[in-house]
Amino acid sequence: QDLTEDMIRCVFREVVGAELEAPFPRMTWAEAMRRYGSDKPDLRIALELVDVAELVRDSGFKVFSDAAGGEGGRVAALRIPGGASLSRKHIDDYAAHAAKFGAKGLAYAKIDEAGAVNSPVAKFFNDAAFAALLKHVGAGNGDIVFFGAGAYNKVSDFMGAVRLKAGKDFGLVADGWAPLWVTD
Repeated sequence: QDLTEDMIRCVFREVVGAELEAPFPRMTWAEAMRRYGSDKPDLRIALELVDVAELVRDSGFKVFSDAAGGEGGRVAALRIPGGASLSRKHIDDYAAHAAKFGAKGLAYAKIDEAGAVNSPVAKFFNDAAFAALLKHVGAGNGDIVFFGAGAYNKVSDFMGAVRLKAGKDFGLVADGWAPLWVTD
């Protein structure tokens, strides 16, 4: 890999004038899927998926509890800073985008600037449990959190697609290059 990295760095230097860090970071396939929902994650977007199955396993929301309790299931959350500004139509657009990648739905929780929570799934949790869930994903005032539940690979696929869309829509894609070796 050292020879390959040297060649890639040389090509980038000569062709686009970019200096790439050495050595390239490495990440296992499993970690890439868990954190980014993709085996080719765009590391220029600082958003990461957070597994929340343990926190929703006993909720009254069957979609979450079934995925959290089932073999091969996953419940993942994605916090988008400043996302509370999304209208209901834009949230529906995100759900439609996720559906293209296999999602049957996309739950959400909006936290307005005053800290009030608006979420269709909050009613399935007691207040303390839902607050703990939002805290676990790092949600704060002005954020939105999207939740995906279902089979592990399917959730990874559609939540990874939502992550990329949010990164572009909210201007969260950093400039430059971010090479990565995905291993295993």
